[in-house]
Amino acid sequence: MAEVKKLLSTKKVAAMFKLSPQSLRQILRNANPKREKGSHTRYEFEEGGSLLAKLSTLIEKHKRRERIAKPKKAKKAKGKAKAKAKKAPKPKLVKKAKPVENEVLEVA
Repeated sequence: MAEVKKLLSTKKVAAMFKLSPQSLRQILRNANPKREKGSHTRYEFEEGGSLLAKLSTLIEKHKRRERIAKPKKAKKAKGKAKAKAKKAPKPKLVKKAKPVENEVLEVA
């Protein structure tokens, strides 16, 4: 009777290496330059296979490259808020004018 080999999906292998499945597939695509662009590839790995050992070295190389290429982020100053847009100043109230008595002016 033939020995049944357990196949691992990309999701399970990515979890083993603490990666997202998307980033694992990206690493695999970049590792194979002969692959046709736009072609669909389904990756399957044998449990305990030699391909997993090769994959771990690929991932380590990728992480090293990523660390070297990633620029350091500028530290944000603590406690400083973003500059707010200045609002138009409110008009100042002028003292109320004295009430004018009803006067009738005669126009000649």
